[in-house]
Amino acid sequence: MGTHFGDSLNFIVDPFLILLVMIQLRKEYIGWDKSAQIGVISPRTGTVTTHFEVTQAQFEVDVVNDNGKLIAKALKTLYIRNKPKK
Repeated sequence: MGTHFGDSLNFIVDPFLILLVMIQLRKEYIGWDKSAQIGVISPRTGTVTTHFEVTQAQFEVDVVNDNGKLIAKALKTLYIRNKPKK
């Protein structure tokens, strides 16, 4: 085989978004993944990279190859709210 597929591409996106957001929001908030989708545009072998764009609680992530060609697009929705006061 040797090609990247939807799940393997999703694994390079999945953990980072919630971590990036929670680092920015600090300890006053809680959050977790609400939903995720990935659409594979073209099969790819070799190195792939991602570009993260934050727009409110939804994130669009482009997965590109070495030449910058778009090979997949991921969409994630996060659930974020204030931590309950104790």
